Amino acid sequence: MAVEVDVWSVDLDEDAPPTSAVLHLLTAEERTRAAGMAAGRRREFVLCRAVVRRLLAGRAGVPTSAVRWGTGRDGKPGPAGGVHWNLTHAGGRALVATCASAPVGVDLLRADAAGGTAGVVRRFGTAAERSALQAAPEGDRQAVAAQLLARREACVKALGGRLLDLLDLDVPGPGEPCSAGRVLTTADVPVAPGWAAAVAAAAAGPVTARQHRWCWRAPTGAPGHAASGVGP
Repeated sequence: MAVEVDVWSVDLDEDAPPTSAVLHLLTAEERTRAAGMAAGRRREFVLCRAVVRRLLAGRAGVPTSAVRWGTGRDGKPGPAGGVHWNLTHAGGRALVATCASAPVGVDLLRADAAGGTAGVVRRFGTAAERSALQAAPEGDRQAVAAQLLARREACVKALGGRLLDLLDLDVPGPGEPCSAGRVLTTADVPVAPGWAAAVAAAAAGPVTARQHRWCWRAPTGAPGHAASGVGP
C-alpha cells in the first residue's frame, strides 16, 4: 500500500509576513527560544513554526495553541494529533512534510552547495552512492550528489537518528525496495532549478509525495491557510 506524504513548499522571503504577524501562533517556550537567536535565524524559526502549527492544527481541526508534540531521543519532533511531520529549510525556502501513517523525513539543499556536494559523497557516501555519482555525466555530478545527500538526510530524519550514526545506511532510491534490515522508502521532490529535495517514510511504501505551495495570504478558514495551487 502506498504511503501518502504531503509536502508543503514555503517561501520564507518575498511573500512571508513580518514575524510580528505570526508570533502569537507559537508557544511561550518557542517565543522565548526565538528571542535568544540571531535575527536571521530567529525569523526563519518563527515563520517555520507558524507554518507547522497552522498545518497541524488544520489537519487535527484544533486551534494552533492546542498543537503539542514530544521529541525523540535525538531531538526529532514526534507526531502531533496522530500526524507525523518533519521540517527542513535553507536559503529562504522551507519544506514541511506530513504523513498520517508513518514517521517521515524531508530534506532540502542547494544543488551546487558551493561545489562541495560531490566531494561529500565521494568521502562519506556508501559504495552504491559513489557508484551512482561516478556513473553520472561530469556536468551533472553536483546535482546528482545533492539528490543523493537529500535522500540520505530524509531517511535519517524518518528513522529519528543522527547522520553520523547512519553513514552506512543503505538508502533506497525512489521506487526501490526497503533497505536491508530497515523498513524505509523514499521519493524525490521536484523544487526550483538549482535545488534538491527528497522525502522518506519509515514504511514499506512506496511513497506518494503530494506537493503543495504554501500561501501566506490564503483566506482565514482555509485548511491550514493552505494554498490553492499544487506544485513545486
